[in-house]
Amino acid sequence: MVVELQKGELRAAVVDNAPHLEKGGHREGYNGLAALTSDAQQANPFVPFYAGMNLELYFDGVVTDRPTLFEPRRAPMELEKIDQATARLHQPPVPYWKVESWTEFTLREPNYIDFRYRAIPHERTFKRNWLGVFWATYVAYPEDPGIWFPTATPEGARTMRHFSPIHGEESTHRHTADGEEITVSHDHRMYMYGSYSRFRYARPYFWGFVHGMRVLFMFQDNPNIRFAQSPSGGGIRCPAWDFQLVVPDYQVGGQYSLEARMVYSPLGAAVDPEVEHARWVDFRKNQSGVGGEGR
Repeated sequence: MVVELQKGELRAAVVDNAPHLEKGGHREGYNGLAALTSDAQQANPFVPFYAGMNLELYFDGVVTDRPTLFEPRRAPMELEKIDQATARLHQPPVPYWKVESWTEFTLREPNYIDFRYRAIPHERTFKRNWLGVFWATYVAYPEDPGIWFPTATPEGARTMRHFSPIHGEESTHRHTADGEEITVSHDHRMYMYGSYSRFRYARPYFWGFVHGMRVLFMFQDNPNIRFAQSPSGGGIRCPAWDFQLVVPDYQVGGQYSLEARMVYSPLGAAVDPEVEHARWVDFRKNQSGVGGEGR
């Protein structure tokens, strides 16, 4: 199923895991943003058969069976259009992990895509005392396959570009305050959450460049959110710009969430990631009365 959204200069298509032939076709087993265009750029930044901000897998550092890891991509979803600018995906508890989830995409003016994921684990299926969630964004032929983010170094804060040399190496960037040392075997490295880079990010956002546009991903303040990347996740010259959530000490029946905002703007536009993040934090405070910290 496909739901089309529009707000201001943005147009988007949200999909569930089912295959379809609309919008150039969509392969079974991918969900999220299948297409995104703006008045400034008609080309889709995402690989058409796949998606952006795709709920990819659940992980616990023990299970290595691929069909089990990738249940979020394989299990049925219900897709609903809430209004002209908002769509919601609901996934009933998946067969092995028993996690139920809701994902909302909302377009906002002038060039924002807001993302909210909520999950409830209904049984204690994760083998360790934490729950891992992974999202993938498959990017179509960007000018630069790397991502940029602020990092802390002994010499002070700086902005760095990172490009994973091959799939499964130098993949995951943790927050400077992330103290969750999750142990995984070598078998997990190909899934990227098991391969740490040498660098830690200092602020909760990263960005990349594709088709003359800047794609800025911003996240709520939570040190257990991780960035990840693959040089070839979406095929040759089609990297994956990904993110993860690790929930320590998860409880059966508890509700856990991740909120993010994508800013999609032309390269010539003046975009200060820190200003955009502060603006988003204020927006969320006004919307909910809380700062949105948490897990």
